[in-house]
Amino acid sequence: PPKAAAPPRARAARGSSGRIPAISAVCVIFVGILGAVFGHTLLNAMHIRTKAARGLAMGTASHALGTARCAELDYQEGAFSSLALVICGIITSLVAPFLFPLILAVMR
Repeated sequence: PPKAAAPPRARAARGSSGRIPAISAVCVIFVGILGAVFGHTLLNAMHIRTKAARGLAMGTASHALGTARCAELDYQEGAFSSLALVICGIITSLVAPFLFPLILAVMR
């Protein structure tokens, strides 16, 4: 599933591939919860300290829930996380409709 997308974009992207959009939305929400709960712990364990790197990682991997967690802890991390969330959403919306048919064709 397109895990880096927010649930509405994930449903739209998954729907274009002929799969069940609700399953994709559940996976996206689950990944967001995991990222919001364990993301900063993992970043600390990897000794990633720069606010830009932490924010971009959280926004890319855990979408809106990770962004909300970043904004709670530090406004700069929250800003970078928001930027990553928006850019990933735009890229997913533009690329997914073309990528899924290609992947399905390769898998046949």
